[in-house]
Amino acid sequence: MLGGGYIRGENFTGGYIGLNTTPALFTDIAGKQNRIQSNPNLVEGSYYVGGAFGGLIMAADADQEIVIDCSVNNFLGDVVSQDTEQPEKGACAGGYAGYTCLTLNDRSATARIGDMVRRLSAVGSVEDILAEDLAGSHTDGRLVFEGRTDEYNNRLKGVTAPLYAGGVVGYNVPYTRMEIRNIQNSAIVQAQRAVADPALDDREDVTFSYAGGIAGIVTQKMVIDNCRNVENGKVLAKGYYTGGLAEVNLGTIRNCGNIGSLSGSDHIGSVAGLNKGTVQKCTLTGQVTGGSDVGGLVAYNDEEGLILDSGVSYKGQDSAVRGTGKNVGGVAAQNRGTITACFIRSSVGVSGTGENIGGITGLNLPEGRIYQTAAYADDKPVVAGADNVGGLAGYNQGNLRGVRDSDDQMLLSYDVQATSGRAGGIAGYQDQTGQISGWITSGTVQSDSGLAGGISAENGGRILNCTYAGIVRASGDVGGITARNNENARIESSRCKS
Repeated sequence: MLGGGYIRGENFTGGYIGLNTTPALFTDIAGKQNRIQSNPNLVEGSYYVGGAFGGLIMAADADQEIVIDCSVNNFLGDVVSQDTEQPEKGACAGGYAGYTCLTLNDRSATARIGDMVRRLSAVGSVEDILAEDLAGSHTDGRLVFEGRTDEYNNRLKGVTAPLYAGGVVGYNVPYTRMEIRNIQNSAIVQAQRAVADPALDDREDVTFSYAGGIAGIVTQKMVIDNCRNVENGKVLAKGYYTGGLAEVNLGTIRNCGNIGSLSGSDHIGSVAGLNKGTVQKCTLTGQVTGGSDVGGLVAYNDEEGLILDSGVSYKGQDSAVRGTGKNVGGVAAQNRGTITACFIRSSVGVSGTGENIGGITGLNLPEGRIYQTAAYADDKPVVAGADNVGGLAGYNQGNLRGVRDSDDQMLLSYDVQATSGRAGGIAGYQDQTGQISGWITSGTVQSDSGLAGGISAENGGRILNCTYAGIVRASGDVGGITARNNENARIESSRCKS
């Protein structure tokens, strides 16, 4: 155990060890797990800085699992990655480890270290350095950071870096299998820069800081299991997206069942800002508040993204998810991927003062698919906004299907309220690419100044096999299925039921 102290270095600086290359550190001679404890006041360096380890570069056999039982436990301590001569440089700070990499053998590990040192001195740009980490000597071994659910495993004051800052890990190379489980983060995680990354999002206005309460980016072979932010744990970054556990998810985030509150500006989600991986069995129990593109779990669920068995379970009297701009959703602000078997359990589920406000997603894009997703009748959440307000989607361009592989109907029960535009039991507005099928909905749908429909206020696409069994009110046109059915739009095998 290391207690207290101020540790300053250049590259690979750790509160316990700067660079560790042997798995033997984590077990004693009898094979029993060693617990690594580090309580630093300050750990500071340029690249690869960690509360316990600056870097972990180790060889692992294909079937080997390296488990690290680790605690970093000084609530006044900081981990800081910053080049003292060039403050805009420096990267990869983690509450436990700044950088992690498993290789196939010791020779590969040694070569990796030598190559990194050479590139650090020659290039000095983390974007170039980490880009080369896509090529390596792969192994199917796995690195595990194991916490204890009965305690706060990271009680640092803060983790700060220009880029790649995480409450547990700063950066894990894409080909390394890693699992982070049963860890609670109470540190403030900050990233001070943002850079373009066309491989993630090629829009000119989108940049990334790679900052998260657990990891800034969950790489392809990473799993985050049963982790959360607690107490002061939060994320402050300069990038386009903000995520409570990770800014970007390319791997798997699961069983994070007690996610607290998160507030920010735009493009914000309690689990991840951008999801291109899997989010499973994650539940928001607090609140998410922001401007535009506010999602209860993720801001943007991309085409590869899957969110399942997840949702909102908030017991407060105000909104679980609230935004002052457009695209606000209980699960995802915008959905281009798949959302299935998700839920809202909250008296006031989602609210906004703008357009495209939905119980599950604000904007369901043409590739977006939402299946078997429900609000439970005992809760009957309220979804409220200005225009394009819907029980499932505010604005639907994709596929909203009650039961994925049959012609049955699934019960959905929301109270939907629009102050100045369209309100629909399933979707506020559905355009020509959208389809809604296999739902039976109840609850009250109301527009104070606009259209209201039991399924969709205005339909430009297809409504199939739907039943409405609630109350519809509006100052403008009203319809049990839709208030306005546009040219070439279709309604098939659907009815109202008193």
